[in-house]
Amino acid sequence: AASDVYKRQTLIEGMGDYVKLWTRSESLVSNQSLREWVEKLPSADFIRVHKSYIVALAHIDVIEDGKIKVGERQVPIGRAFRADLVDRIGEF
Repeated sequence: AASDVYKRQTLIEGMGDYVKLWTRSESLVSNQSLREWVEKLPSADFIRVHKSYIVALAHIDVIEDGKIKVGERQVPIGRAFRADLVDRIGEF
């Protein structure tokens, strides 16, 4: 089911006209744009944190130095997205 797929996603990385979907153990490529993913992901579970990244809130391990750590990957927090992240999870 689609919800099972969403639960496995840790982050989604925009790469032009396609995206890389990351789980804890693998990555997959989708030919859908980041904007299309933003529209279909459950907003209660995912947040856009940078022009090129969407992160699953449940998979955020650490936030420090303007970056989010998800597993072994570090994702930058874009200035335009910081306020929304603070609203969702609190000050960091």
